Amino acid sequence: RQMCIRDRTYAEQLKRCFGILVSDEKNLFTMFTRLSLDMGHIGSDTKKVMLAVDELIEKINETETYLTEKAGITVSLDRERMEGIYFAMISGESYEKKIKATEKKELRDIDNSLIQILDYAQVSEEIRNEFERAVKSFCRLADKESRVSETDKIRKAISTSFFPVYEAVFLKSLKDDRPPVCVKLFLKFGFVSEKLLTPEELAGLLELEDRAEIKNGCQVYFLQDWLKGIYRLEIEPSKNEFDMDFKESLRHQKSTGFLDEEQYEKSLNNPIERVHFEITNLFRYADRVVCGKISTFVPILYGEGMAIKLEQAFLTADKINSMLNKIQSIDYSIFFRERLASYEKVKIAKEKIMKKCLPDIILFPIYGQNGIMWQDIVGKHRDTSARFLFPILLEKDLQKEMLKVLGHFRWEICRSEQGMQWNNLHYPSLTSEYTDYLQFYRKNSDLSPEAKVKIKTQLTQNGNRHRDVFTKDYADWILREAKGAMRVNRVVRNILYTYIPFSKKYREKLSEQSLYEEAGKRFRLEYNKRKKEIEISCNRFERAGIPVPAELMLTKQFYDI
Repeated sequence: RQMCIRDRTYAEQLKRCFGILVSDEKNLFTMFTRLSLDMGHIGSDTKKVMLAVDELIEKINETETYLTEKAGITVSLDRERMEGIYFAMISGESYEKKIKATEKKELRDIDNSLIQILDYAQVSEEIRNEFERAVKSFCRLADKESRVSETDKIRKAISTSFFPVYEAVFLKSLKDDRPPVCVKLFLKFGFVSEKLLTPEELAGLLELEDRAEIKNGCQVYFLQDWLKGIYRLEIEPSKNEFDMDFKESLRHQKSTGFLDEEQYEKSLNNPIERVHFEITNLFRYADRVVCGKISTFVPILYGEGMAIKLEQAFLTADKINSMLNKIQSIDYSIFFRERLASYEKVKIAKEKIMKKCLPDIILFPIYGQNGIMWQDIVGKHRDTSARFLFPILLEKDLQKEMLKVLGHFRWEICRSEQGMQWNNLHYPSLTSEYTDYLQFYRKNSDLSPEAKVKIKTQLTQNGNRHRDVFTKDYADWILREAKGAMRVNRVVRNILYTYIPFSKKYREKLSEQSLYEEAGKRFRLEYNKRKKEIEISCNRFERAGIPVPAELMLTKQFYDI
């Protein structure tokens, strides 16, 4: 054990030395190559310095090999840039010319970013002056997290003018195939000024810009890509904080006399009005919640507000989908919706089939702490995609935030499906049984005195919000109970097993434990009944010589997961 500790300590020390050699912002390789290039530029002999650089490269290669192959430590090394600088040194070209040519992005592209962004936005003189003055004042603040009234005024001024600027920049970018670098960073990350980040952070941000891609799977959108879908009428605008969508908002304005029939019809498919609604009602409101700093919120990117490195915080579609797949491997039914179908050819009047509806995930241009379940369905249709919101730079653990979001989603989708009866025990459901459990836990003979004390504490800690108490139990259910570590009480275990069953792999592992065998009784009865019904329906098609419909096959597969 002592040998392992000693080896690990040595590897960490070697990693720090590697940073000094080549990967730190100020490193020996850059210093020596600069010296060689500068000496060559003034006509001095560079042979000794070049020999030193060659020796340095050998050490860099040896250290990288050891750390990667022997110690299993991944190191950051930009070989392309390193080779470009080395070529500049041996060819005798100027440092300024070659070093700049080897950088993937030129930092000079984001010089005077604030003015570039405002020139691009072409907002009114009043908004421009307010935003420019507020951002410049913010840049000069020694303590940007301070709660003094003067700092609060500056943050408020930025927050007031930021969203009109964002809207103007976005609308102009729709007609621009090659917007300036700082404009792209503004739209994706909330970047407004190079003065708010260190040179290292700026270089890191540009790297994130290079690698940021939207991929297939569970659809993950940068905010500006989501807004493009709204603008092109491909996506319906989200609900506002009062649970009212774009069409409902227009109908309300029409009913109260703010719009006549002609104005109402024009507004319905007006792309600019749709985008304005989304920015005003989703982005402006939810940005503060996603950020997590309610009292010191400012919707722009600045170094002092970041507790972890950009690379570590950056969310990608791959990261999000990997996490969702991990959770779905346990909670297999979370994105399946039950709906009715009929098949006259085989005389099936009513069949319950399962439809999978993956959520849409929108990445807000901000560094933040929270994921949000914004809405569980679109409009009134229960078999539509939910909408989850995350900051593009997430400070907290993704798994923890995703479980919180999915716990809220489980609760809200059940409420939508149950309607007015969501908390009525005469209509058994996840929310009605869990609500009954929390309301009457003191009289429940299945709960021990210790369990009752714990429930009281849970309610107090969560402000008596039943959804939040459930979400904590849901996280324990997925992370711990699925592995056989008993963290929830008997009553909760019975409810969760019935409505949030584990996938077959986990059910089989847990079946050896008597408590899980007991908890799964209700689930197994319903599961076996439905599985048999689906098999009978599929057999009808096969006997009639008709191909089984795809949705029925998916439902059959669902009962084998």
